[in-house]
Amino acid sequence: MPRVLKTILLVVLVAFVSSMGTAYYFRTHGYEVIFPELEGFDLPKMVKVVNAVKSHFVTEVEPGAMLEGALKGLVGYLGDPYSEYLDTEGYQQLNEDTTGTFSGIGVHVGVKHGYVTVIAPVKGSPADEAGLRAGDQILSVDGKDITQATLEEAVRLIRGPEGTPVDLQVTRDGQILHFSIVRDNVKLASVEWEMVGDDIGYLRIINFTEDTMESVTKAVREMENRGAQGLLLDLRSNPGGLLQEAIAIAPIFVPEGPIVEIAGKDGSHEQVTSSSDGYRHPIVVLVNGGSASASEILAGAIRDRGVGTLVGAKTFGKGSIQSIISLRDGTGLKLTTARYLTPSGQVIHGEGIEPHIQIELEEGETASSPSNGPDSQVKKALEVLRERMMASAA
Repeated sequence: MPRVLKTILLVVLVAFVSSMGTAYYFRTHGYEVIFPELEGFDLPKMVKVVNAVKSHFVTEVEPGAMLEGALKGLVGYLGDPYSEYLDTEGYQQLNEDTTGTFSGIGVHVGVKHGYVTVIAPVKGSPADEAGLRAGDQILSVDGKDITQATLEEAVRLIRGPEGTPVDLQVTRDGQILHFSIVRDNVKLASVEWEMVGDDIGYLRIINFTEDTMESVTKAVREMENRGAQGLLLDLRSNPGGLLQEAIAIAPIFVPEGPIVEIAGKDGSHEQVTSSSDGYRHPIVVLVNGGSASASEILAGAIRDRGVGTLVGAKTFGKGSIQSIISLRDGTGLKLTTARYLTPSGQVIHGEGIEPHIQIELEEGETASSPSNGPDSQVKKALEVLRERMMASAA
């Protein structure tokens, strides 16, 4: 086995089994390495397989490609669609997601019922203008079947340079639809707000990125300065994002007490709490099937703590937390490290959150803000909010 391949393999194995159990010695081809003990991990067998592939496989295999494939297979074995080994391109893509700028069609996707599924198109993006909707299941990208692809692989195929086309085949309500969409630079504005009349603030959190907490704080302060006596918080089609931003934002609305319970490995539980006074006026929250992850944490906290009324449709049901582990060469791991529960102990993952008042958009309607011709969900939410404001003032 060439020296470079042996070195790469041993470095990978050391990293993989570090911090596990007690140590044992292993010697191969002049190398002596101390490994922690890991039951069932047959290091000599792995070395033999690598050596056999390198020596006997019908075509040449690049050591780097073997390493990448091994790492992807290792994480893929977990069977979790949200855990991935990220090569340099994938890791860069993840950083773009959290900073809010990328080149693509502008669509948030997740995995639901085994399919790469549209959580929400970005408002005003090529995907939005083409007519992609929350709940669309993507079957192929440019003719390539992605029904067995990882989330990272699917996103990489969908994204691409500005001005280039991409063809998607999706299934919606049992029908097969085709979309040809030209990619563009997409900027994810995380917050929009406006006043409804003189006394209601409308706040839409589009996703949770690095500046969302600051933007929400400024928006709420400005709306109160303009006389807001009630708040309509729109979390529809919010796919989530940075967990810490949602947790930081929650105390703006939720008073002292629990926000979310994080269930980790080995049965550990951590309760995250608010120490603020919360929001002093009535709140109504809009949710739908595109409300996922961090937005479900915020909606669940407001609902369970009894400080707001949820209106709309059942949420997506992504209740797991991914941690990002940076590796030295510009690659990384995205691993599901915990699941979260609402303050009342409700499991969100695979279940979603039921709103207090169920109302679907009427046929042909799209979600809109109050100033852009309110849709039926907004109309109902404003009706409920005004009733709560009147009751609060009485």
